Amino acid sequence: MNYREITNLALENEFLNSQGLTPAQTSGSCLGVRYKEILPVGAGRGFLFNPKVFFGLTIWQTQANEVFLKFDHHNQEIKKQYLQKLHEIKPGDFEILIGRITIKIAV
Repeated sequence: MNYREITNLALENEFLNSQGLTPAQTSGSCLGVRYKEILPVGAGRGFLFNPKVFFGLTIWQTQANEVFLKFDHHNQEIKKQYLQKLHEIKPGDFEILIGRITIKIAV
């Protein structure tokens, strides 16, 4: 589950009482820190965490893992393609490309 979904469920079921403006971000941060604290001692083996802010139970891992692996594989392939093109581009062409990207971002 995404940390926002977890926060919404906690608020709806009154497990969490927040008076801040960004309860989901606070919860996501706390969940991430807590997971990292318990990971070294092995107490978190019932939970899994994806750096893209997904939390879940390890029992869900079989189903979720297939999806994450597909996304991860796709992202790695795209990254390889971009890096290959980056290594092939001439410095002057690279500067032109960066200029075009900067203009598009600014617009």
